[in-house]
Amino acid sequence: MKYIISIVLFFALVLFAASVRADFSVADWRLVKAINLPEALGENEYVELELDQDVFAHAASGLRDLRIIENDSRREVPYQLVVEQSERERTTFPVNMRDLSYIKGEQTSFVFDLGRAGALHGEVEIITSSVNFRRSVSVEGGNDAASWAVLTEKGQIYDFTVFERGFRAQDTKVRYPESTVRYLRVTIFDRGEDALSLSGARVASVRETAAKEVQYDADIVARTQDPENQRTQIIFDLGGENLPSNRLELVVSDSNYSREVALEGSNDKNSWNSVYSRDILYSYDTPKFRGAKTSILYPETAFRYLRLTIFNADNPPLQIKSAHAVGLLRKVVFSVVPYAVLRLYYGNPLARYPSYDLAQYFRYLETEGLPAATLGLQEQNPLFEEKIPPPPPFSERFPWVLNGAVVVLTVGFGIFLVFLFRRIKNILPPK
Repeated sequence: MKYIISIVLFFALVLFAASVRADFSVADWRLVKAINLPEALGENEYVELELDQDVFAHAASGLRDLRIIENDSRREVPYQLVVEQSERERTTFPVNMRDLSYIKGEQTSFVFDLGRAGALHGEVEIITSSVNFRRSVSVEGGNDAASWAVLTEKGQIYDFTVFERGFRAQDTKVRYPESTVRYLRVTIFDRGEDALSLSGARVASVRETAAKEVQYDADIVARTQDPENQRTQIIFDLGGENLPSNRLELVVSDSNYSREVALEGSNDKNSWNSVYSRDILYSYDTPKFRGAKTSILYPETAFRYLRLTIFNADNPPLQIKSAHAVGLLRKVVFSVVPYAVLRLYYGNPLARYPSYDLAQYFRYLETEGLPAATLGLQEQNPLFEEKIPPPPPFSERFPWVLNGAVVVLTVGFGIFLVFLFRRIKNILPPK
């Protein structure tokens, strides 16, 4: 008996494993693109393939239905999905702040001593409790605190705070070319404004690898003015759903403004979800300050429509001329054999995420500067079979039957209880 049970369990496990492994059936995938491989590939060489807007628009959420298939053998080719994010490493140094001095209405200056020369640094952060300011900043460097060389004259710091709304946007970091000098002299140009209240500063070394990004057109499809609430709302269309974006860049024809903004997202222009509740846009071109911030950085989202709300206060509406959205580049990396004919299948909302051994050792591979494959035109899979959904349950097709049955049973049970109570009353002796 135990022998028979063991055999049954063995075959059950085999069948289960086969069903899990046999995830790809060509008839279940609606769309396909040819993969154009680079020439002169070696045996089992790795290549990278950037995903395009067609794939984002029609693939399942999370790109879980992407399958790379050899055309002749129908063999599934393992791949690794890569998101080209930025990498940032910031190391701060203890510094002594000295020689703090003011020239009223003109400038504030001070000196940092890093303790020794030779440490690589390229950023200074000014710590202040002051609010609602904008200043230009210069940074100079030297090794003897007597002779100075200019590292940057283009630094800008700002703070924008609205206490009534609990909103604050601040950036007091100034970047300069990497240096190993021991001393830094920082000058904040007040230009008629009160000096900032300084409580300290930090010097840091910043190692940053820029993210690889892709840009999408963001067409303006609606623009409404709300004088009563003193705001403007603009709806942008990215052209399709599932396009991952994390920044909206605006082209504004105005200058000398500062506005609070909020950003929402939607796929139908009816129901809206908050993407970023508060940010600031500004542009100044004056003798005392020149600078602009005309982009909104937000947590990555995949909405097709973005609605920007600009809070104008008592100012005229801004003239937003155009915009585009920016997102992180996605690509897949996989190994191929020369002359293989490959296709990328997608468009199966029921597909699960694939699980390949490649994911476990991918970090040990050399993936910089890989040969690049490209995608062909999007085509309908000729072998795709539309699945006919099963009919809804009887209770959903004929809900009145169930409701009627409940009513009949309830009434019947009530009559039964009445009859039962009467019988019991007749049986019990009188008090």
